Amino acid sequence: MGDGLKTYINIFFSSEGPDPTEVIEVMEKLGAKAIVGPWDFEIESNKESLMKLLKGIHGALKGKGVIYNLTSVDKGFTDENNLLK
Repeated sequence: MGDGLKTYINIFFSSEGPDPTEVIEVMEKLGAKAIVGPWDFEIESNKESLMKLLKGIHGALKGKGVIYNLTSVDKGFTDENNLLK
């Protein structure tokens, strides 16, 4: 497998947090693409830039009143159960 990665991100909103559209704007500024399916966002990176990407996501969402979950997989990963689509 190559070093290309896809990181899938779910965001759990709170009525006490910001408007969801504000969070979408923050994520898009980080290069994340909003997707439809079991995940809210997808962002591509490589092994060298993954840590910087994760720090950026954490820093951008910190204090916003949201919870996030992420999963990174190799772009060559075969998802036989279609969990990532």
